[in-house]
Amino acid sequence: MPLTALKTTRYTFSRLLLNIKREASKKAYRFNYTNGLFFITERGRFFIHTSIHRKKMEITCLTRLGLKVVYYYAQKDATQIAHTQSVTHYTTLLAEAEGYTPRQVTLLTAAALLHDIGCPQAKEKFGNSKPVHQMEEGIPVATQILEEFSDNEFSREEKQWIVDVVGKHHRFADAQRLNFLPLFEADLIVNFFEGYFSINRAPQYYERLMTTTTGRDLFQKFFLTTTLSQ
Repeated sequence: MPLTALKTTRYTFSRLLLNIKREASKKAYRFNYTNGLFFITERGRFFIHTSIHRKKMEITCLTRLGLKVVYYYAQKDATQIAHTQSVTHYTTLLAEAEGYTPRQVTLLTAAALLHDIGCPQAKEKFGNSKPVHQMEEGIPVATQILEEFSDNEFSREEKQWIVDVVGKHHRFADAQRLNFLPLFEADLIVNFFEGYFSINRAPQYYERLMTTTTGRDLFQKFFLTTTLSQ
């Protein structure tokens, strides 16, 4: 099979070399790195191309989704934007720190962007955005938004998982079952920052609901130290 020389950018080398080595160890194809050039089989080049394309597509998906959420809140309830941004940031931070795969991080980030999407509708319908109402009203709104994305961007199974998370994001047992603990803990952390829970209840929530190593470490530093608690 002919070899093709590919100039190696820092991004390609640092992000993809490890994956290529793993594949090479499985004898999927051969490669070598000489004088700043990547010599790789056509199958290997396909692997690089699809990996880069997948990463770009995920960034595009999250950017588009983020804008749709911001536009939705701008029309319905702009006060939700800052909370959503904060929860999304901590969700991504926790997921990456806990070793979730890149695709899992993408899906958790998408779920975080949509997690409170039912709040405006709940306020209109019930006069409040209590968890039970916001989760119930969030399901159809999240479903409608995700329908605007192709199955290549989010598969049907992934869309259903995101919607399930939106409809259960306040439930600890479901966070364990559906594996969205980074989002659950991120929302709890931000809710404490925003004053939804009394700081006096922090030890109780810490023991009962914070389970990931990174989440417990952050929660303890934020809410259980003597300085911040006073």
